[in-house]
Amino acid sequence: MVDADTVNLRRSPSGSRNRSRSGILSRRLIAIPGITGEVWLRCPVRGNDGRMREPRALIEELFRRQRAADERVLDDLVAEDMVNHAAGPQGRDGLRQILDTIHDDLGDGDMEQHHLIADGEFVVQHLTLRGVHQASSMPLLAATEPTGVEVSWEFIHIWRVVDDRIVEHWACRDDLGLLHQIGAWPPASKETQ
Repeated sequence: MVDADTVNLRRSPSGSRNRSRSGILSRRLIAIPGITGEVWLRCPVRGNDGRMREPRALIEELFRRQRAADERVLDDLVAEDMVNHAAGPQGRDGLRQILDTIHDDLGDGDMEQHHLIADGEFVVQHLTLRGVHQASSMPLLAATEPTGVEVSWEFIHIWRVVDDRIVEHWACRDDLGLLHQIGAWPPASKETQ
């Protein structure tokens, strides 16, 4: 059964933004042929306040609250059993462990979001993390001594949002760029060691 708040009725797509019966802006619609026209469904995502929220808005909130050092952001937005397709520990606690390690190694830097692209349940986020190399506890930096060098590290995240929670995550990082900035790439040749 489809909830009335998730349905838009229209005869044909116009490409314009639509409003559901509840008046909430709907940007991602799925057409289902019907007897009297087409029924348009959107991916329902409810915020903590009970209102519908698009996946893109959830990732915007994640970014904004991470920048503000909100310690509750993962509890509020990430599913406890989130699947992390990137290397590392799983679930909300695994993501928290990864982020804590990055913070330990690169300090209280900042993030800049370059692009945010949404398609249904999926949101692609391109960002740069900036900090100072102050420790080397993450596996990527394990063989390096802290350098005190200011670094910037680019990421592309793909987030999947279902029922107002991040349930899956993929990532691509510029690891070689980070290693180059701290002098760990290219590796020293045997002749220079």
